[in-house]
Amino acid sequence: MKNIVIVGHDTEYCGDVGRYLSLFGMSVRRVIPGTEIEEFISPRFSGIVVLNNDGPGDDAYSLVAQLRRNRMVRIVMLSAQDNLDDKVLALSVGADAFLVTPVSMRELEAVIRSLLSRLDDDPAGTSRQTTRPPDGPWVFDALNWLLIAPNGLPASLTNAEYQVLRSLTEKAGQTVMRERIAAALGKEVGGYDDRSIDAVMTRLRRKVNSITGESLPVRSVRSAGYVFAATVDIHPTADQTEMAPPRMMAHRSGSSVDALN
Repeated sequence: MKNIVIVGHDTEYCGDVGRYLSLFGMSVRRVIPGTEIEEFISPRFSGIVVLNNDGPGDDAYSLVAQLRRNRMVRIVMLSAQDNLDDKVLALSVGADAFLVTPVSMRELEAVIRSLLSRLDDDPAGTSRQTTRPPDGPWVFDALNWLLIAPNGLPASLTNAEYQVLRSLTEKAGQTVMRERIAAALGKEVGGYDDRSIDAVMTRLRRKVNSITGESLPVRSVRSAGYVFAATVDIHPTADQTEMAPPRMMAHRSGSSVDALN
């Protein structure tokens, strides 16, 4: 019997989902985010993870990116956010399905059964390996001003793009406020235009997608800021960047030159 794991902070709602699925003979576990997660990333685990994106912050997207490393896991994300950006981001970081809550229990059951049948038809996870290769994490190369996609293709960064991505990747999975991003661009608090930040982000998304073929896993948080919602490695480490060449040191000094290029 395949495992069904429901991950979410709302114990009452997750309990209702679990009890409903149990009526159909499914083996269901409920897990609080941040606990026992490593078990489901392990290749020893096979089943469905239903991830209810109901908690503070944006850790759910980072969790999806971690879970996708296990080819024997299928991921269903539940979210109260009914907008295209959230759906595209969830699917791009590895979710197999995205459903908006409140969701019909019958629809959720049908989606889970469909995903379970795919696991039964492909017990070794080979089809998922073909369609979704086990790529590595995103890499922010602070020394060479590059963002390297999971498929290994690099995108070079302008000054503004570097500053924005450094702010976001250092707090991956957390919302970075617009004020902090503006400060990284050399703008005074209260003296910046939201549209300038959005313009940098729009250009960056287009660049990364056109060069790497991957969707930049940066999510807009309404009236707050942005979040880098995927696993990311930062190279070199913070200590090593202190020995960066002059171009990097000038870049890190907070200069507003080329701040919007």
